[in-house]
Amino acid sequence: MIEFKSMRFFKGGMGNLMGFPTGKLQQGGLPADGVATILLQVFRDITARHYGEAERRLHALLVDHPDCADALYLLAVMEQGRGEDKGAADHFWLACCLDTRVDFFHRHLGQAYGVKQWVKQVSLYLTDLALRPACPAPYSQPRPLSQVALCAVDCLYYDLTLIALKNCLAHCPVEEVHFFSDRTFHLPTMRCHTIDPIKSITAYSQFMVKGLADVFSTSHVLFVQWDGFIVDGRYWRPEFMNYDYIGAKWWYEDGLTVGNGGFSLRSRKLLRALQDNRIVPSHPEDVCICRTHRGYLEKRHGIRLASPLVADDFAFERAAGGQPTFGFHGLFNFSRLRLVEPSFAEYFLLSLPDSTLQGVEAHELIFHYLERLPRETMIRILKTLLKRIPANPGHEVYVKMLNYVQKRGGGELLDLMGGRGGEGENDYIRFASS
Repeated sequence: MIEFKSMRFFKGGMGNLMGFPTGKLQQGGLPADGVATILLQVFRDITARHYGEAERRLHALLVDHPDCADALYLLAVMEQGRGEDKGAADHFWLACCLDTRVDFFHRHLGQAYGVKQWVKQVSLYLTDLALRPACPAPYSQPRPLSQVALCAVDCLYYDLTLIALKNCLAHCPVEEVHFFSDRTFHLPTMRCHTIDPIKSITAYSQFMVKGLADVFSTSHVLFVQWDGFIVDGRYWRPEFMNYDYIGAKWWYEDGLTVGNGGFSLRSRKLLRALQDNRIVPSHPEDVCICRTHRGYLEKRHGIRLASPLVADDFAFERAAGGQPTFGFHGLFNFSRLRLVEPSFAEYFLLSLPDSTLQGVEAHELIFHYLERLPRETMIRILKTLLKRIPANPGHEVYVKMLNYVQKRGGGELLDLMGGRGGEGENDYIRFASS
């Protein structure tokens, strides 16, 4: 076992850290590509149970980069898992002093899986690194939301949902946070509700319509998902609270265009009105509420949905209005919003479940990366996907992408898309049908 004491790597010892005033922690930068490569290799060593090799890599990395908060944090997780509480406490403290986002992660999710499941805790931290661009500088200019609770319901994308909740809190502190899942997590700042597994989208809709009436004490609840969350708290508007439901605008042309439920603000009044026996749950739950039963909810219960103009200020999904919004929904928008750290894009994409990677939203997202990631990286990603995805239409899309990347000389996709670089749904459709 390698003996490691991080203090020796800080010039001047502890003195240069003791000067950090409480509440004014320094803001660290994103890992350089070389550092990211080492951190990813550390993760691979840990998952392969090569713990000594993982610690050796972290030791060498900290010799060259003594202020690498991410390496210090991963080392602390390993030490805590071995029962070395003193060393772990020191390194957690140092890491949190060096980077406010590390500190914010530790405060909210640092014990999510508990000490005995420290390998899962390492995986959660790598996911946080991958989505670090989605997290603003915590403690800088938060926008507290009064009478708003934050809520997510998930039984599949556990880590991504936890990160989405945490990142929302970095934008906008709220009065209470709820996470409904079939797993139990140790969340000191969130209320974890253990529920029966939700095994289908139909069961999810049933729960969202009928299962949340008496949970919250606030007047409104902001519902988020792993692929729909706050992107800029500065665009919160107090008038959002005047409505019982706001979600991103849909593409319908019959006037019933609000709205998407993946990232939506709902009133407690609405949640209680949905218990009316005449409201029969159906999938998708947002269509059930905002189209199927909208007229009845408005007339019988006085429910008020936001206008399309207000919805455009709140969030976007497919029908982007062009202006900055408070939030968004849709995996295909991760590229447009630059939510994934490029050094961790391969890790993020390949960490998605196979069921997700077979869907059109994942196809569109990966299409957006064809000209953004190095050619060798994209070839490696696509070959891995083809091994994981069975022979179906989704498989054929990845075959087409791989053929394109292997033959390209650079810039062909930009030419194909008229110089836009493949940012939108229509560009993907044009590529898939070309």
